[in-house]
Amino acid sequence: MDISPYSMKDIQGETKKMVERGQYALKFARDYGPVVMFIDSVDEYYTNKQWKNIVKKVLGKDMKKTLTFPQILVIATVHRPISTKGDLKKLKKGFKSFAGKLFFPLPQFAELKSIWQKYIETKINIHNSVVEEENEKYRMDLINTNSMNNPDLDDLAPIVNKFNIIDLNYGEFRIDSLAEVSYGYTGGSIRACVEAVMTNKRLEIYNKMPISVTDFVEKLSYTQ
Repeated sequence: MDISPYSMKDIQGETKKMVERGQYALKFARDYGPVVMFIDSVDEYYTNKQWKNIVKKVLGKDMKKTLTFPQILVIATVHRPISTKGDLKKLKKGFKSFAGKLFFPLPQFAELKSIWQKYIETKINIHNSVVEEENEKYRMDLINTNSMNNPDLDDLAPIVNKFNIIDLNYGEFRIDSLAEVSYGYTGGSIRACVEAVMTNKRLEIYNKMPISVTDFVEKLSYTQ
């Protein structure tokens, strides 16, 4: 049985109907269990004010009562990575009715490698995209300037880069090492670490001063 936010989209804004649908789902589960209830993007209920009545009247006492029935299992997922000090704290506060029923599985070694790689590559790809645009603008300015000064040497205009593209070398990052030292951290903590280390200013001098595992480990210790 699905009681995710998107299952309410057809009656979104109709508070009474949304509450009734949620309460009916829980009553049905209590009367006709065993039932597995699924709530995708459950964090949206707690972070978006439009769902405050659902949280108060469905996910509050009604859910607490429902979870006393052993034949009912509730599985909930979050839409985005959670950080241990921010979003996770808010969710736990909102999940009082789920006391003793909440499980936050942490990513394992293979998943940690994928998470590190994804966020590192994303930062570098965004940086390289901006750099390529700046380089193209710089080259066009040179060509235009050269054409004005030397109309006959148009095709000899220098094609140069003003900024350096980052050529990612995973030998420098040692993803395996990052995965090992980050065991016990959430995807949100890793994302916060990457954002803190791979700033725009730091990426501008990356080719002269590559980022090392030590840079990440130092910042990681402050994210949990």
